[in-house]
Amino acid sequence: MNAMEQITDLVTQVEDGYKNPLEGFIELKRINDVLASSLKQIQPSAIEDAENYSEKEFKAFGATVTKKNGAGRWDYTHIEDWTNAKQSLDALQESYKAAHKAKLKGQDITEEGVIVEPAKYTEGKSTISIKL
Repeated sequence: MNAMEQITDLVTQVEDGYKNPLEGFIELKRINDVLASSLKQIQPSAIEDAENYSEKEFKAFGATVTKKNGAGRWDYTHIEDWTNAKQSLDALQESYKAAHKAKLKGQDITEEGVIVEPAKYTEGKSTISIKL
Protein backbone atom coordinates (compact mmCIF):
# COMPACT_ATOMS: atom_id res chain seq x y z
CA MET A 1 0.00 0.00 0.00
CA ASN A 2 1.48 3.38 -1.02
CA ALA A 3 1.47 6.49 1.19
CA MET A 4 -1.64 8.02 -0.40
CA GLU A 5 -3.58 4.78 0.08
CA GLN A 6 -2.45 4.60 3.72
CA ILE A 7 -3.67 8.16 4.35
CA THR A 8 -7.01 7.48 2.64
CA ASP A 9 -7.36 4.26 4.65
CA LEU A 10 -6.66 6.14 7.89
CA VAL A 11 -9.37 8.70 7.10
CA THR A 12 -11.83 5.93 6.24
CA GLN A 13 -11.08 4.14 9.53
CA VAL A 14 -11.87 7.36 11.44
CA GLU A 15 -15.01 8.08 9.45
CA ASP A 16 -16.25 4.50 9.86
CA GLY A 17 -15.63 4.56 13.62
CA TYR A 18 -12.77 2.03 13.70
CA LYS A 19 -10.16 4.58 14.81
CA ASN A 20 -10.36 7.33 17.40
CA PRO A 21 -10.71 10.71 15.58
CA LEU A 22 -8.16 12.45 17.80
CA GLU A 23 -5.66 9.64 17.29
CA GLY A 24 -6.22 9.79 13.52
CA PHE A 25 -5.83 13.57 13.52
CA ILE A 26 -2.52 13.30 15.41
CA GLU A 27 -1.25 10.64 13.01
CA LEU A 28 -2.16 12.85 10.04
CA LYS A 29 -0.46 15.81 11.74
CA ARG A 30 2.74 13.77 12.00
CA ILE A 31 2.48 12.83 8.33
CA ASN A 32 1.78 16.46 7.42
CA ASP A 33 4.84 17.69 9.33
CA VAL A 34 7.13 15.15 7.67
CA LEU A 35 5.63 15.94 4.27
CA ALA A 36 5.95 19.72 4.73
CA SER A 37 9.56 19.38 5.84
CA SER A 38 10.32 17.06 2.91
CA LEU A 39 8.74 19.46 0.40
CA LYS A 40 10.71 22.37 1.81
CA GLN A 41 13.91 20.34 1.65
CA ILE A 42 13.63 19.42 -2.03
CA GLN A 43 11.82 22.52 -3.34
CA PRO A 44 15.05 24.36 -4.32
CA SER A 45 16.14 21.38 -6.44
CA ALA A 46 12.68 21.09 -8.00
CA ILE A 47 12.70 24.81 -8.88
CA GLU A 48 16.13 24.41 -10.42
CA ASP A 49 14.92 21.42 -12.44
CA ALA A 50 11.82 23.34 -13.61
CA GLU A 51 14.13 26.00 -15.05
CA ASN A 52 15.17 23.39 -17.65
CA TYR A 53 11.73 23.80 -19.22
CA SER A 54 11.39 26.85 -21.46
CA GLU A 55 7.64 27.26 -20.98
CA LYS A 56 6.15 29.13 -18.03
CA GLU A 57 3.59 26.34 -17.70
CA PHE A 58 4.28 22.75 -18.68
CA LYS A 59 3.20 19.19 -17.96
CA ALA A 60 5.53 16.80 -16.15
CA PHE A 61 5.04 13.57 -14.20
CA GLY A 62 1.25 13.74 -14.43
CA ALA A 63 0.97 17.31 -13.17
CA THR A 64 0.81 20.83 -14.59
CA VAL A 65 3.74 22.89 -13.35
CA THR A 66 3.62 26.69 -13.43
CA LYS A 67 6.76 28.71 -12.77
CA LYS A 68 6.04 31.87 -10.74
CA ASN A 69 7.90 34.63 -8.99
CA GLY A 70 6.98 35.26 -5.36
CA ALA A 71 5.04 38.39 -4.50
CA GLY A 72 7.13 41.45 -3.75
CA ARG A 73 6.73 43.36 -0.52
CA TRP A 74 6.32 47.07 0.00
CA ASP A 75 8.01 48.68 3.01
CA TYR A 76 6.72 52.05 4.21
CA THR A 77 8.25 52.00 7.68
CA HIS A 78 10.92 54.56 6.78
CA ILE A 79 8.28 57.13 5.71
CA GLU A 80 7.34 59.41 8.60
CA ASP A 81 3.85 60.28 7.23
CA TRP A 82 3.03 56.59 6.91
CA THR A 83 4.34 55.80 10.39
CA ASN A 84 2.25 58.59 11.92
CA ALA A 85 -0.87 57.50 10.02
CA LYS A 86 -0.32 53.88 11.10
CA GLN A 87 0.01 54.92 14.73
CA SER A 88 -3.20 56.96 14.45
CA LEU A 89 -5.02 54.02 12.88
CA ASP A 90 -3.74 51.66 15.60
CA ALA A 91 -5.00 54.07 18.30
CA LEU A 92 -8.42 54.29 16.59
CA GLN A 93 -8.70 50.52 16.38
CA GLU A 94 -7.86 50.15 20.06
CA SER A 95 -10.56 52.71 20.90
CA TYR A 96 -13.16 50.81 18.85
CA LYS A 97 -12.13 47.51 20.46
CA ALA A 98 -12.47 49.07 23.92
CA ALA A 99 -15.92 50.38 22.95
CA HIS A 100 -16.94 46.85 21.94
CA LYS A 101 -15.74 45.40 25.25
CA ALA A 102 -17.54 48.14 27.17
CA LYS A 103 -20.76 47.55 25.19
CA LEU A 104 -20.68 43.89 26.26
CA LYS A 105 -20.83 45.17 29.84
CA GLY A 106 -23.72 47.52 28.99
CA GLN A 107 -21.53 50.63 28.98
CA ASP A 108 -20.62 53.24 26.39
CA ILE A 109 -17.27 54.92 25.84
CA THR A 110 -17.26 58.56 24.89
CA GLU A 111 -14.53 60.77 23.48
CA GLU A 112 -15.07 64.50 23.58
CA GLY A 113 -18.75 63.95 24.36
CA VAL A 114 -19.35 61.62 21.41
CA ILE A 115 -20.13 57.92 21.88
CA VAL A 116 -17.43 55.77 20.27
CA GLU A 117 -18.96 53.26 17.88
CA PRO A 118 -17.91 49.75 18.89
CA ALA A 119 -16.01 47.56 16.44
CA LYS A 120 -17.73 44.41 15.22
CA TYR A 121 -16.19 41.19 16.49
CA THR A 122 -16.56 37.82 14.83
CA GLU A 123 -15.64 34.74 16.84
CA GLY A 124 -13.14 32.39 15.28
CA LYS A 125 -14.13 28.76 14.84
CA SER A 126 -12.94 26.16 17.31
CA THR A 127 -9.77 24.29 16.48
CA ILE A 128 -7.09 22.22 18.19
CA SER A 129 -3.35 22.59 18.23
CA ILE A 130 -1.07 19.58 18.17
CA LYS A 131 2.57 19.73 19.31
CA LEU A 132 4.68 16.73 18.44
